[in-house]
Amino acid sequence: MGCAQGKCCVPRRQRGRGGGGGGAVGGRGGATLGRVAVPAAGLVLEYATLAVAGLYPDSPGRESQDAHLVATRFAGHPDLHLFAALPAANAEMHAADEVDDSMSGTTAVAALVAGGALHVANVGDSRAVAGVWREGRVAAEELSWDQTPFRADERARVKACGARVMSVEQVEGVRDPEAEGWVADEGDPPRVWARDGLYPGTAFTRSLGDQAAEAVGVIAEPEVKSVEITPAHLFFVVASDGVFEFLSSQDVVDMNLMQCVNLSAFGLYEASDVPRTGVSAKLMKCLNGIIYSRTALAV
Repeated sequence: MGCAQGKCCVPRRQRGRGGGGGGAVGGRGGATLGRVAVPAAGLVLEYATLAVAGLYPDSPGRESQDAHLVATRFAGHPDLHLFAALPAANAEMHAADEVDDSMSGTTAVAALVAGGALHVANVGDSRAVAGVWREGRVAAEELSWDQTPFRADERARVKACGARVMSVEQVEGVRDPEAEGWVADEGDPPRVWARDGLYPGTAFTRSLGDQAAEAVGVIAEPEVKSVEITPAHLFFVVASDGVFEFLSSQDVVDMNLMQCVNLSAFGLYEASDVPRTGVSAKLMKCLNGIIYSRTALAV
């Protein structure tokens, strides 16, 4: 799955008067545009979503698996605005008669703008990243932590619950099953396996659903990070694993920056100065060569 959302945090004085927004927008396809003010912080959030179905040669009509949610003025509060990729509730998934989540589930990430603060919660390897003006360029600032067996703390936690952590090559005997020298982007990643079976095989250590995986420590408890929105924070992007599996955080920030219509409003770049090296090819690969569904929200 690949779902991306981006929000620009622009001081109100730079874009005129705030406005728009209200209510909730969500779904699995199509596009939305919106604008909403954050009165307490003097900001205006402008956002857009676009959903693209994945490429499944054997099932060309398959519905997009992605979902997103935009809830402006969350809970009726003018300074609370929620943006989420793949929103769901673990208990609701378990209880739903129409959902079989015994061996399936989803990662999720959500960002809540609360006045001048940004709170991000993620489960699994969905990710949030901010574009921050730093030392003469727009740099990627991580707003969440991927929860995968690559992390020593997460690996130790699931092992304490009885899990085995191995790549597919290790399970098949191609590599030493005791070795832990996995390298990101090289071969199959480390996965979570039951002690006595070839399941669930998840490449993440936290998720929603995945009941069978819960027995070996794959939990639905999110990690939460809070940051203050400063004048250096130009935008943020929320994305699921289908995007970040193929693009780095900096790639995504660069791509979002290139799509900003009014770069001059930031006073940072002329259009010809936006960094492009290596990004276009990776973007085309992500959009045209990947079987995952992709949903994008950019501001």
